[in-house]
Amino acid sequence: MEILTQTSTTARSRAAPQQDTTHDQSFLIRALIDPGEVFVRPSEVLDDPALTEAEKRAVLLSWARDELVVEQVVARVMRELGVRSRLDAVVDALAALDPSVADTYATAARAMRTGAGRSRTSCRRKAH
Repeated sequence: MEILTQTSTTARSRAAPQQDTTHDQSFLIRALIDPGEVFVRPSEVLDDPALTEAEKRAVLLSWARDELVVEQVVARVMRELGVRSRLDAVVDALAALDPSVADTYATAARAMRTGAGRSRTSCRRKAH
């Protein structure tokens, strides 16, 4: 999550991931839990030679899920904070590994952005 009026100092101050060919297990765990803290841009996941294709896909899927949540929260309650999602960049990177899954996330993002997914949610809440 990034605030438009305030650039993430963490992202600017940390160097790009090392281009070695190995990572310890804790690196992958951190990347799965909070990909935006391990990588500056989603494309860096694709470029990391130490990650397998399955690991890259898992990290990007985790990141896509996180960015969908960011957009949902912003759309519903925090629009005035100017929070910007990186979902489009994550979906672009994911498309290099799994186009059909990337398309699913892109479709979900479009539905959320146009409000198409809201009416079902509100109907579900009323029913319970």
